Amino acid sequence: MTATSNGVMLGILPKKGEDVDAAGPIRGYIEETFSPQEATDAEEDLETFARLRAEVVANAQSPEERRNTLLRYYRALSVVEARFPISAQPAHIRLSFTWCDAFKPAKKASLSNVHFEKAAALFNLGSSWSQHGLTADRATPAGIKTAAHAFQHAAGAFATLRDTALSKVCGGDKGGSGAPTVDLSAECAGMLVALHLAQAQECFFDKAASDGKSPAVCVKLAKQTHNFYEEARSALAAAPLKDHFDRTWLAHTAAKAAAFHAEALTRAAKIAEESDEDIGTAIVRLQVASRELAAGLKAVKGCSMSLTGVLTGLQHTVDESLRRAVRDNECVYMVRVPSPDAVPALAGAAVVKAVPPAPDTLDASAETLFGTIVPESGFKALSKYTELVDALIREENDVLAAASDDARIALREMELPELLIAALAGLSAPPGSSGATDAAGYGAGLPPPLDGEVASIQRAGGVAALRGSIPRLVEINEACTQQIGAAERMLEAEATEDESCRGTYGAAAWTRPASADLTANLRDKAATFRGNLAQASRSDDSLRRRIEDATVGVLSLLYPASLAAGAPQLQAPMISTAEDAAVVPALRAALEALQDVGAERADIEDAMKRTKENDNIMSKVMASTDSYDALFDAELAKYEGAKAAIAGNVSSQAGILSQLRGHHAVFVATYDVAGWRAAVSSHTSAVRDAVEHFRELASGLEKGLTFYSGFLEVVRQLGADCEEFAERRRGEKGQLEAVVAHRAHQAAAVVEHQAAATAAAQRAAADQAAAQRAMAEAQAMMQTQRAQAMSMAAQQQQEQQQQQQAAHQQRQAAEAAQQEHQQQQQAAHQQRQAAEAAHQQAAHQQRQAAEAAQQQATAAQQQQQQAAAQQAATAAATHMQQISLQAPPPVATASAPTLSAPPGQHPAYQQPPSPQAYVPYDHSQSQAHAQAHAQAQAQAQAPPHHYQQHHAYQQQLTPAQAPPAPQHYPQAQAAAAPHAGYGSGYQQHSAPPPPMYQQPSSPSHPPQQFTQQQYAPPQPPPQYHQHPQHSQYSQQQIYGAPPPGAGQPPPSPPPQHQQHYGHSPPPPPPPQGYYTSR
Repeated sequence: MTATSNGVMLGILPKKGEDVDAAGPIRGYIEETFSPQEATDAEEDLETFARLRAEVVANAQSPEERRNTLLRYYRALSVVEARFPISAQPAHIRLSFTWCDAFKPAKKASLSNVHFEKAAALFNLGSSWSQHGLTADRATPAGIKTAAHAFQHAAGAFATLRDTALSKVCGGDKGGSGAPTVDLSAECAGMLVALHLAQAQECFFDKAASDGKSPAVCVKLAKQTHNFYEEARSALAAAPLKDHFDRTWLAHTAAKAAAFHAEALTRAAKIAEESDEDIGTAIVRLQVASRELAAGLKAVKGCSMSLTGVLTGLQHTVDESLRRAVRDNECVYMVRVPSPDAVPALAGAAVVKAVPPAPDTLDASAETLFGTIVPESGFKALSKYTELVDALIREENDVLAAASDDARIALREMELPELLIAALAGLSAPPGSSGATDAAGYGAGLPPPLDGEVASIQRAGGVAALRGSIPRLVEINEACTQQIGAAERMLEAEATEDESCRGTYGAAAWTRPASADLTANLRDKAATFRGNLAQASRSDDSLRRRIEDATVGVLSLLYPASLAAGAPQLQAPMISTAEDAAVVPALRAALEALQDVGAERADIEDAMKRTKENDNIMSKVMASTDSYDALFDAELAKYEGAKAAIAGNVSSQAGILSQLRGHHAVFVATYDVAGWRAAVSSHTSAVRDAVEHFRELASGLEKGLTFYSGFLEVVRQLGADCEEFAERRRGEKGQLEAVVAHRAHQAAAVVEHQAAATAAAQRAAADQAAAQRAMAEAQAMMQTQRAQAMSMAAQQQQEQQQQQQAAHQQRQAAEAAQQEHQQQQQAAHQQRQAAEAAHQQAAHQQRQAAEAAQQQATAAQQQQQQAAAQQAATAAATHMQQISLQAPPPVATASAPTLSAPPGQHPAYQQPPSPQAYVPYDHSQSQAHAQAHAQAQAQAQAPPHHYQQHHAYQQQLTPAQAPPAPQHYPQAQAAAAPHAGYGSGYQQHSAPPPPMYQQPSSPSHPPQQFTQQQYAPPQPPPQYHQHPQHSQYSQQQIYGAPPPGAGQPPPSPPPQHQQHYGHSPPPPPPPQGYYTSR
């Protein structure tokens, strides 16, 4: 409460709220009811909602910003109310809002009711306006205007609170017992509305009084101010406000009511005294004013010193005026003073009103908050509105359709526009020059549905299109004929090829069925199809002749020019008045007006469709918290314009039809309509016959095209079947040719195997003789080498003895001069003799062990060769038997069998693929064999490697240092010398073939080149394995008779010679007469 020079006024403090997590419960409800994803999408809106409430509770903004925040929060609450059920009921959102009483902050209430929150927002909105008006400087005209504006908006906010929100809050969680707090009761809201209207009216009174307005105006303003204050006082004096508000509120309103009542009475008394000269009335009004001020002073006593002073001053003025008036009446007027009830009551004039918040500031339809979340109730409401719109549009469309039907029936009854077309055609204009004549050429003037059929024929091309379809039939017929011919030629070519192969290979080898036996069905189909095509061709010719005949006959009537020329015409009368001449233009104008009305109906229908397409009230539905009926009525109002347009259209059509009937009556009376009708009937019958004939011919063409369309697919399938048959037969031909070739190749292979067996037997005999000769030569060479080695060993031993004797003599001559040196030499000599003796003994033992191991290895090797030779002979015999009995595979050719090398034979010398042709070896190769044999003998005569090293060591010693030569070494060396260059591997291989040879080519075996590594000696024939003397297929049997001591293994060569045949060049070539594979 504040006091100014103009008086004391009251301002309302805002309600105080408590902070609450406004987003959490709503988020949980969205996750459970809708989906977690939608809760995530609504996170930003939840944060906005929580921030708005925090700002409202904080109350830290400027007055204008605070009011904007309160209005935005109110709209957000409307959005939340429409989407989320907030209450204490199960399955609802338990979001409790807590607010304190604005007039007793110690009292507070907590409700899970969004309307309680909206009521608090509206209360604080009114409080903000109230504080804004209270802080205005009412000492200035602008300040008075600002205060009056603010108090009216405060009254509007509290009026909105009373009329909309409190009815949904009262009885909520209190079980209907009342408002949660007294400040949110209807009585309190009404009192606040009256209080702020009184203060706004007071501003206007102060402004009028300061501006010097007339007493009558001031009386009315003061009286209405008294009325507003009296209303507020009455509310504060009654329950529930009486016990809730402080007594100063009641005292203030009572004092204000008394003051402004006294103002009104005083000014009215002055008017009565000065203008009406009614001193009695003036005295009564002053008496009442004095009593009112006395009651006001009594009420405000002890509450407000400022009001007490105002009332006291005002009472002094009133009492002074009353004493003066009584004195004047007693002295001058001397009239009877009436009773107060007899005096007319003063009338007030309210210049203020409650200004509620603007509708758009409370309307949440434009809010985007939680726009993606729509509950089921919203969809149901929208569906109901959509049904209402559809019913409205359907009803209006029915009105339009009924109007169109009425116009159509009226025109049919009046035979329009046929009569008008006939009349226009009969005018002086030449045929074809007017729109009516052109229309007649396209079926106009004919009765429906004949007119539509004629128009359809003309749009499709008419008779010209019918004639143009004949070449298409001929073209498809020729294409089918070509397809059948191609299929037949394909079958004929395959049959010719099959017979050619049968003649080439013979009937015994060419065993598949003949093509003629397999293609009978396909040839029958081709013949049948040719017959069908011939029949279709005859039908095409017949149809073509019918069309050509009808073109110049009955169908000629369907040409546009013929239709226009043959259309019946109404001739104007020979003698006619101006009225008769004007009837045709009038009739034409009426028809055009009727057409315009029909086009207008189409526009109206399109406009309603567009309105419905753009009619989306979902946002308004979700923003509405009351009944949807009022919203639906308001939204359906947008279709009132279309309804009015439809009504006007129907009314216009009724007037046009009335005019058209009048013109038609005049037209029928003027023209010979009966004759025209007879001509129209005849013309219509002729046109109908032409149309039926056209439809018949067109049907024949359509049937022909349908036949050819299906027949072309059948013919293509025949071609595909023939092509598939020919392709399959070509595959069979290739397979059968492969089988025939394989059989021929197999027969040739058997012959080659037999020839190879014979050649192998001959080569085995030659190999045995060569082996015997080679063995004899080897034995002779070994004896010669042994003798040479013994001679050389004896000579070397003699030389060593001579050297030792000379050295002994030198040592004896030097002993006299150098005794000490001789002793040292003797000791060294004894050490060397002991070492030499130990070395010779160890070497002798090693040679004996090596010779014993070599003998065992030779014996084991001979046994393995015998077993391998027997296995090879058995395998060769078995393989020859299998080849002779084996059935040829269906397609592939047989490959020659491969024989593995005997055990112990080098991997590079594998037996070549069998069968092979063998030819005599060239005699010119014997020289190379002789050279290789001489090299082997030279290597055998050379001393062993370890002996050469020992000889070099002795040559490095001085005669005095050289030890005596062992006596047994030359014999051991001589014994080993004959075997130099001959090892076990040499006995396992026959002489290799020449460096390059070629296998003879044959139709089944192309020429092949073989190298030495690819060559392997042939295995001995099976007959050699049946005798003991031929069990060893060795070097001894190849080169000649066995040497003395045959049957015993020869001594092993030195290690360096045993490694010769694994990686060194091959042995010498075979002698003359050896057979090698080409």
